[in-house]
Amino acid sequence: MNTQLTYTTSAIALLIYGIGFMLAPGQLLALYDVQLDLNGLVISRLLGAAFAGCGILNWLARKAEHSQAILMSNFVHFVIGFVLVLWGRMSGAGNELLWLNVGLYLLFAIGFGRLSLIRGRLN
Repeated sequence: MNTQLTYTTSAIALLIYGIGFMLAPGQLLALYDVQLDLNGLVISRLLGAAFAGCGILNWLARKAEHSQAILMSNFVHFVIGFVLVLWGRMSGAGNELLWLNVGLYLLFAIGFGRLSLIRGRLN
């Protein structure tokens, strides 16, 4: 994936999940066979705000001047997210749809890791 494609696709995915978690966390997580109580709804909405913020940052960064800090923060986010969602799924969390998230996190971890390595060599 090239830089603009990586930023754009991750921005779209983060914004979709961010808006979903902010507006309808119970319904979104029901797709994964996950039920939330009131506390879980509040935390999910906060997660949605964080996803939306990262999505907007990536959307704005897709055509901006190179930033190693933004690349590395995305790389760290997607690597840690991949490990956590894989661990959760392997522990029995959610349903088969959670594998989609495992794949998305892996794809973006590889994409941002590759870009970080390429950009690091250029600096």
